Amino acid sequence: MSGGFIQFISTQSTNVCSFISIKGFTHRDGGLRIDKRLLYNIFIIYEYYSCCICNKSKIYYIVQKRGVAMYGDMIRKCTLFSGLNEPDLQYALHFFESSRGFYSKGDTMNRVGDPLPSFGLLLAGSAQVNMDDMDGGHMIMATVAPGDTFGESLNFLGMDAPVYITAMTDVAVLWMKTTRMKDGSAPKDSRDIQLSNRFTAMLAERTLAMNNRIQILSKITLRAKLVTLFSQCMQQTNNEYLSLPFDRHNMAVYLGADRSALSRELSKMRQEGIIDFHKNQVHIKKHVF
Repeated sequence: MSGGFIQFISTQSTNVCSFISIKGFTHRDGGLRIDKRLLYNIFIIYEYYSCCICNKSKIYYIVQKRGVAMYGDMIRKCTLFSGLNEPDLQYALHFFESSRGFYSKGDTMNRVGDPLPSFGLLLAGSAQVNMDDMDGGHMIMATVAPGDTFGESLNFLGMDAPVYITAMTDVAVLWMKTTRMKDGSAPKDSRDIQLSNRFTAMLAERTLAMNNRIQILSKITLRAKLVTLFSQCMQQTNNEYLSLPFDRHNMAVYLGADRSALSRELSKMRQEGIIDFHKNQVHIKKHVF
């Protein structure tokens, strides 16, 4: 785990067997640790070990900071919270009924066909919003990076979700609800109105992001799709060195292209001196965009 806030701090043990290390239990009779779990709650992360012979356990607390301080930069990166002072930030988190969720790589965070009870702000890791067509084909609707939100419209409208959200790495998510914003009978103060306006602005940003995807898919040739994708990434980062948010397979899915055809086209662009690349890192060498 990374990010500068995780370190070993303290140990709480309960009748732990004689020979134990942070890597696992070694029982005096030769038994080996078979149960190691990374457990979470809203304030703390800890590792739990148990011995397969004596059933005794040990807990390692590995988080240094608690609450908002843990992911403060990512939370304040979001349109909903940017520029808020600490009291207003705490009020906003309460207004949106925020809660923390943690998922392992490959986990699906919702059920297709069910309403999405909350929308998410990704605090750490990488996620994708996916949809399957009638033929079972896999489509990537959006890639989600730390500081990005997902599921806002579905949650606000209370619609059954046609998409599923997948953790591409181990992720931390701040889940939020729009219940208070939609409750017309509840008394509102100026902060409630401000947060509602911020939510509307966030939806507008999402609409622009979807427009970028439509621009890519509307191109006829694969070269034109790649040029459009790279142009959009350069405009967002103001940098000719790009780090794309997907591997080659998922890039092909995102572009609606065959993976082999994508590899051939990228190789042609490299031979023509337009780009250079390694895995998901791309260097734009010739500005034909």
